[in-house]
Amino acid sequence: MSSFLNKEQIEQFVYDGFVRIDNAFSNEVANAALDILWQDIPFDRSKPESWTEPVIRLGMYSQEPFIKSLNTPSLYALFDALLGTNTWIPCKSVGTFLSGFLLTNHLTIPVNM
Repeated sequence: MSSFLNKEQIEQFVYDGFVRIDNAFSNEVANAALDILWQDIPFDRSKPESWTEPVIRLGMYSQEPFIKSLNTPSLYALFDALLGTNTWIPCKSVGTFLSGFLLTNHLTIPVNM
């Protein structure tokens, strides 16, 4: 059993095929990846009124922050624990990102409650 995951997390991985791992990489790496994603999003990051679609799909990314985010010692230990040592290949790119946006112009606010 992994020292990083509890029994419920391991069961969730087996059942759902994924498990949430908090703090898997640094905020610096996350912000660098986020900056790259925003370059490809057709909205103004600082102007929510420009967000006209609820979801944007972004393609493959192989820039350094994405690779760093997937190849940390703690994640390697988790991969080994879940999948077995030497049974997986380190990631060299990241697949589709679904980016969701709150569309303020689509909200309905009840007047009388």
